[in-house]
Amino acid sequence: MKAHVHKDFLHYSLHPDKRLVRSRWLTHVDSTMYREGMLHMQKVIQERQALYWLYDASRFTTPDMSDQQWTLWGLGPLLAQTALKKIAVLVPQDVLLQTVAERIQLEAQPVLHNRVRMENFLGASEAEEWLLW
Repeated sequence: MKAHVHKDFLHYSLHPDKRLVRSRWLTHVDSTMYREGMLHMQKVIQERQALYWLYDASRFTTPDMSDQQWTLWGLGPLLAQTALKKIAVLVPQDVLLQTVAERIQLEAQPVLHNRVRMENFLGASEAEEWLLW
């Protein structure tokens, strides 16, 4: 495993033996930081030919509508062009954010050409088990 920090607000680790990438926010991020961080992760996923992404959004606040739309229509098509097969998203206990995450998950499937599977989880071990199964 090799760990990295992107501009003091995003931590990610690479697990080449499993073709797995993990990421988590280190602090509250604004829209600019969110988009920059997500584009950075897309680049890492593409360069490393990762098949699995464990995205820890458990400390993330509810993204505004423009960030939700950007995630679907800006980031989604870029992820669809990678080798990625599965994305496991760790969501917080916050019911509102879980609802937003579920909506994005459903709306993302056509954008991801139903090629990349995405599921939301409350626990990391359950998420990793699903990713690698």
